Amino acid sequence: MTVNTPSTRKVAVCIDTQHIAIQERRIPTPHNSEVLVQIEAAGICATDLHLVRRSIRYLQRKVDLMVFRIYDCHSRYLMRIPEDISAVEAAPTLCAGADNGIQGPSNCGSCSRQWVAIVGAGGGLGHLAVQYARASGLRALGIDTGSSKRDLCSRLGATAYIDFIESQDLAADIIQMTDGGPHGVIVVSSSSKAYEQALAYVRKMGIIVSPNKMNFPVGPEHFVARGIRLTGSSAGTMEDTREALEYVRDGRVKPMIVETQLEGIEACLQALEKGEVEGRFVATLEGRSGRL
Repeated sequence: MTVNTPSTRKVAVCIDTQHIAIQERRIPTPHNSEVLVQIEAAGICATDLHLVRRSIRYLQRKVDLMVFRIYDCHSRYLMRIPEDISAVEAAPTLCAGADNGIQGPSNCGSCSRQWVAIVGAGGGLGHLAVQYARASGLRALGIDTGSSKRDLCSRLGATAYIDFIESQDLAADIIQMTDGGPHGVIVVSSSSKAYEQALAYVRKMGIIVSPNKMNFPVGPEHFVARGIRLTGSSAGTMEDTREALEYVRDGRVKPMIVETQLEGIEACLQALEKGEVEGRFVATLEGRSGRL
């Protein structure tokens, strides 16, 4: 299939910590082993928010989003997206699905029917973690706030839901709901308080998993007396990615998507900052001409 590559395309560029500008830039020309990749859709998540706000030191780098981008890579590092998965569905799956949807429940090391609590269950990462946990045979406890997120978690298969605002004693309610505390806790919320609270209700010998910057007030009483384990969740492997896509392909997982355009990215980041989004923002890009 032949694709006519235009000379320029619109690009979303971070110009400071609060603003995204839409610019017209030339499309780069690949050389040697470089590959010119046409981007059809891109997910927008809390990592992008931290990148723009520069709120996490190790994430501080230049940010832009363009339709065509140069990559210098070997073909074995490229993966073809199945034809029956749209670019809009694939975008959040390749990020949140592979990184935390698959790795989160897996890192918990829990057996079938054990409890996994997901903090921030109604958001972009959380709603996928709920589905992957359910598909893995685990009982998912959604922790978030608001009736709409309660309804979302219920539709996605969460076994139970607790509103952390309505709860008078969050730790006690979670321990009672899960008959002694969840075996694993996946914290996808950016709130530092969420990490502190997780230490209070995770089961003895349990594990806390987070893809975010962690700030735990831990001491010997957590590691020695209760045997709690803390771990991060890094980028998924190629096998994680294939598995995450297969879950979407066969219908066990369905990303809840809010579509936008490049011009809407700034508003999406503001909504993420306020916790006002259910599911995952995905920016679709102009000039999509189909897959090769």
